[in-house]
Amino acid sequence: ESELGAQLDSLSDFLSFGIAPGLLLYMTIFNQNSSLGAFAALAFIVFSCLRLALYNVKQEEAKIPDDKPYFFTGIPTPMGALLILLPLTHTFLGYDWAYNHLNFIAGYTILISGLLVSQIPTFSVKRGRPQVKSRILFLILFSLIVLSLINFLWVTLNLIAAAYILSIPFSIWAWRGRER
Repeated sequence: ESELGAQLDSLSDFLSFGIAPGLLLYMTIFNQNSSLGAFAALAFIVFSCLRLALYNVKQEEAKIPDDKPYFFTGIPTPMGALLILLPLTHTFLGYDWAYNHLNFIAGYTILISGLLVSQIPTFSVKRGRPQVKSRILFLILFSLIVLSLINFLWVTLNLIAAAYILSIPFSIWAWRGRER
């Protein structure tokens, strides 16, 4: 991968997983008339940019092998995008609670924005492939996930997001175990 390719990849990630979700949240949930919502959406966009810049700097400095290859620092931008868009996915499922709790959604968005640039270790599937003992088991799990995404998109995305959030304490525990 070239330097230019790496920078363009980060730029496309910023557009796809930073700007687009922030604007989508602002234009749909906050309906363009909430100052706190505008701040929260802008915070997500800015922190997404900062997260990707920090990641690029870390990759540049990491020409030496990474001592913790199975972890990210903070949550990755694509997962952050999924997490801030959960209230919108709930509206697609018929639950319109988000429109009545704009301050909560804004606070939640700011929290997720902070997690993007936090020092919390989170599991990285990108860097360390999960070990599956059986190829058949892997194919079955992969097929179930793909079929669920096709047939139950919004429910599946919510379950993936919930599983990710629940995995954060385990990733902290595993990271501390690797430190010893």
